[in-house]
Amino acid sequence: MGKFRLSSSGSDCRTPCKCKCSSRKQAQHLSPAQKNATKISLKYKRGYRKSPGKLIRVKEALADVGRGIPITRAARNHDLSESFLRRRLSGEVSLDSRNGPQPIFSKKEEEELAMWLSE
Repeated sequence: MGKFRLSSSGSDCRTPCKCKCSSRKQAQHLSPAQKNATKISLKYKRGYRKSPGKLIRVKEALADVGRGIPITRAARNHDLSESFLRRRLSGEVSLDSRNGPQPIFSKKEEEELAMWLSE
């Protein structure tokens, strides 16, 4: 599908883009309101939640290490980086830690809020 630009009214007029821009540069054809909406939606789409599957893989890899399997092999078998696994094994980082901002609510507060909302 070709690249299109927005008409002056702000709707998609299906006119091929004359500047042959890449999809990343296509934002230059958006109105200021559309650019702002895109920024806001991107802000809230960024998630820092770790998948529960990764925590399971970490625990399984640590169990393998406890059984005598080398850290390098355990990390490779469970699709984890060796340094990631070593930090968790040494206790430098907790098993379920994540990067990013600290949570606003504690687990208890979050559960209480969920209960209150479900009433």
